[in-house]
Amino acid sequence: MNKKIIVFSVFILLIVTIMPSIQSNIIQTKTYNNSHNNNLVPGEFIIKLAEDGTLLDSSLNLLNEKYKVTSIEKVFKNHKDTILDNIYLFSVPENSDIVSITDDYSSHFDVVYAEANYLLESTTFPNDVNFSNQWALHNTGQNGGKIDADIDAPEAWDFETGSSDIIIAIIDTGIDYNHPDLADNIWINSDEIPDNEIDDDSNGFIDDYYGWDFVGTSITDPEPDDDPIDDMGHGTCVGGIASASGNNGIGGTGVCWNCKLMTIKAGHELFMNLYAVIDGISYAVDNGADVICMSFGTFTYTDLLKDAVDYAYNNGAVLVAGAGNLPYQIKFYPAALPKVVGVAGTNDLDEKWSESAWGDWVDVAAPAKEIYSTLPTYYTKINELGYNQDYDYLDGTSMAGPLVAGIAGLLLSYTPSLTPAEVRDIIISSTDWIETDRYIGSGRVNAYNAMLIASGEAPPGKPSPPSGSNSGVPGTAYTYTTTNTNPYGDDYYYLFDWDDGTYSGWVGPFPSGATGFADHTWSRTGNYQIKVKSKYPNGLESEWSDPLTITMPRIKSVNKPLLNFLESHPNLYSILRIFFRM
Repeated sequence: MNKKIIVFSVFILLIVTIMPSIQSNIIQTKTYNNSHNNNLVPGEFIIKLAEDGTLLDSSLNLLNEKYKVTSIEKVFKNHKDTILDNIYLFSVPENSDIVSITDDYSSHFDVVYAEANYLLESTTFPNDVNFSNQWALHNTGQNGGKIDADIDAPEAWDFETGSSDIIIAIIDTGIDYNHPDLADNIWINSDEIPDNEIDDDSNGFIDDYYGWDFVGTSITDPEPDDDPIDDMGHGTCVGGIASASGNNGIGGTGVCWNCKLMTIKAGHELFMNLYAVIDGISYAVDNGADVICMSFGTFTYTDLLKDAVDYAYNNGAVLVAGAGNLPYQIKFYPAALPKVVGVAGTNDLDEKWSESAWGDWVDVAAPAKEIYSTLPTYYTKINELGYNQDYDYLDGTSMAGPLVAGIAGLLLSYTPSLTPAEVRDIIISSTDWIETDRYIGSGRVNAYNAMLIASGEAPPGKPSPPSGSNSGVPGTAYTYTTTNTNPYGDDYYYLFDWDDGTYSGWVGPFPSGATGFADHTWSRTGNYQIKVKSKYPNGLESEWSDPLTITMPRIKSVNKPLLNFLESHPNLYSILRIFFRM
């Protein structure tokens, strides 16, 4: 294809700055697949006795003899008559089966609970000097933000920080591949000898050591070459969000600390060349990319772009794209394509970012405002707009997209066998729900929840459909209930969608198997389909339940003089009431 002949389309870069209590005799045994909860302290377990329980009970002493208890120590010595009273640390031989022992003690009528003693892991924080600037990864309320309105990156890093075997292709304006916070994570085509003017690996590209530049120096008259250096700054920022080197003592960190960044230059300044984008997607797939990040788009649907996306998806690549920076629900491509994870934007208060696109075609949301990342170490067009070199804050769903691409990289680093469909489903099903009057997908992404699912801890099953009156009148409050159960005995929180643009907010906690409930008053007549979802205390959310359809009919007008007459003549009331259909 001669790319000098025609520029098929332009793609706008997505960057706004440039553009109840448990009874003591009921013991619930929890079993988790998450290996991070299995760090048992050998030879130790903890029991809590009922208020009237005693260590001198003969049947309890029989258990102590059975398991060769060597010592019993009261854990809280100065908390008599509090909830912390009657808790004891038991010691047994180190080779004892602590799980079986605690199960046995749990069945004793005087024992409220019996648990292993655990070694708890500290959450993983990198030593990058400006990590505190990255509220999207860890929001402590810095700069007035809402605590925990973030993607829970440090919690996710307890599982995985990113493997150098996973490649994230950045199709953008190029990357400053010499940046000190990116250089170690830049993908290198090791089958190519640089600067020898020979296609050593026979992939159709000569000297593509750092990737490929599909547009050269002009968007309208592209001259492809082997140097995809960033001449704008946008791609360097996007790449750093996904996978700047973590824990290296400088700058900030990406969602992935070690995943490789494949540099594919497909545009200049505000525009991307469609032909270059298509060639870039093909190049990324053919050269082993696992994730493709696309922070650009168009309002025009094109079969060519869909074909390229389908090619990548069918060949094992996870595709992520920003939803756009115009606050409308018009579909934006490639984010709106079915096989792409379309990402809307949020702010540090866990609200929809004011400039983010929205709509039922959006899959998830991620932080998009004032996102701190890498910028080129040399002067570029972006600096002419007042940005700093090396690092700065940028806005846009261009920034939200690589956060999600980074989560995909973590998932594949942890479980390389995941398919694109599985990665996509995990990301969408592991979000945190946020209240908004505009639909921005299943919620704000949560890397920790995603890793929990990847590690084998399944999210809750769907709760029962809402139960309650299926008809009523506007202005009256109605109560709706639901239930859910799980094998772990975990509590549930519930979120009701009232189908009038409002939600209950998370209500609870409710014990497993107990009835959850919420009240609501509809203000208008109409038919509504209400539904509910549940979540565990750790944040894992279920799918929405099957709906309950309810009807709020119009309140019939009443002739008050006639009503007064009928009430004063009770013998006529029943007959006339039928006649007047009152």
